[in-house]
Amino acid sequence: MVATESLSRDIMRLIVWYPVRWFVAVAPLGSVFSLFRLMGDIHYLISRGKKAHVMNNMKNALGERLGDEGRKTAARYYFRNHYMCQMQVLVYPRLNRGNLGKIHTFEGLEHLDEALNLGKGCILVHPHFGPAQLPLCALGRLGYPMMQLGFPTDEGISYIGKKVSFRLRMRYEAMIPAQIISAMSFLRPLIIWLNSNKVLMMTGDGAGGGKFIGKFIPVDFLGRKVLFPIGAASLADKTGAVILPMFISLCDNGTYKTIIHRQAEFTGDGKETVEEKVSRFAQMLERYIHKYPYLWHLWDEWDKRLEKSLQ
Repeated sequence: MVATESLSRDIMRLIVWYPVRWFVAVAPLGSVFSLFRLMGDIHYLISRGKKAHVMNNMKNALGERLGDEGRKTAARYYFRNHYMCQMQVLVYPRLNRGNLGKIHTFEGLEHLDEALNLGKGCILVHPHFGPAQLPLCALGRLGYPMMQLGFPTDEGISYIGKKVSFRLRMRYEAMIPAQIISAMSFLRPLIIWLNSNKVLMMTGDGAGGGKFIGKFIPVDFLGRKVLFPIGAASLADKTGAVILPMFISLCDNGTYKTIIHRQAEFTGDGKETVEEKVSRFAQMLERYIHKYPYLWHLWDEWDKRLEKSLQ
């Protein structure tokens, strides 16, 4: 979520990265996730402008599909999702093969295995949807050689944000069993990684935060022409790596399921252009948003990042 820096935000950072972080380190996972959801509920209840903005963007994009009450519920779960995503990095050092199943499962893991059996590497292209780094950590714990292309930055945040929040987040992300490469750095390591028959995770809906890194093209998405990046599809074409779409869903019991789709669902007969692959990914994301609107991270920047970017 995009937010304006303030004293209250810095106070919240100090609370999160000290007493809350210490609680997360020792409490049962169920209690930890209940706390994250409670933090989201509190933010939803005290928020006015942000909540109204998110609900208005949902209405503009989805029309009356949800209705007033549905948008309220979706907005509440959107706030929960924000805290689950931001706070789960504190849990990753505790996750192992024995306890991963309590919070997360995979569907379609055999598609990843089939891709790696071809020996050309695999790109898992995913949106900003649900706890996006959870499958990165889970796959690393399962022994897959993982790399993520990300955009870690402390640009525009306060002194406390840089010295406490960003510094400690980078320390915790370093505990994830994966390499994380900045999208602003030299990208040759990505090609070397894929040529070594390893797994690369890349976002298929941009960097978030209103950033446009790399080349974007307009595609049909939620009834509008919206910019989507071509990086993952272009890299797959360049290296010969298999590219698989990956999405996270929320189960009825509060756990998460990562679904790795077959290559054919993304690339069809293999003759599609880069533009057609990007469009197909956007269509898949649209279907997931209709089913789990609250899991998409970018509702609060929909009007700025997506619509106005084409003006």
